[in-house]
Amino acid sequence: MDSDLLFFKRPDCLLNWYDNPQCPLRAEDIANAYGYPLNMLAELSGYSSVPERVNAGLLGLRSEDFDWDKMEYWCRELLARQGPSYYQEQALLAMLLAGRACIVPDEKQYLIRPEPPEALRCEAVMHHYVAESRRWYYQHNWRRFGVPQNNRKLINSTVS
Repeated sequence: MDSDLLFFKRPDCLLNWYDNPQCPLRAEDIANAYGYPLNMLAELSGYSSVPERVNAGLLGLRSEDFDWDKMEYWCRELLARQGPSYYQEQALLAMLLAGRACIVPDEKQYLIRPEPPEALRCEAVMHHYVAESRRWYYQHNWRRFGVPQNNRKLINSTVS
């Protein structure tokens, strides 16, 4: 899990997966963010396609799911063919998950890039604060957790 995730309700989907991790769990992104063409990822993976909209911020895998030699090969090939990408991690995970059934939490409850009014109401189970939504994390929602009541006034006056 990325550090820019906040949970507002009990994450039953994640807890159920943790109790019985029969297949990978992955979040559904708002768009493909791989930094490389889908057809190249599919070719390297050995499948006709790779799963779309994989978000690496919320991911559940078992150690035995990794073929490290293949991951290193894919990394070398991506770099050689197209150079580095900020999203290379997600591209590698999309290739790793190709051809596999995955548990994908409800994207309406496990939100990537929350926007108002949800970004302030926080009615979903989880928010993943990426891109423009980071402002809601820093300006509002991180304060909901771990701050004793008697310290809130001090924090609010220094952060505003």
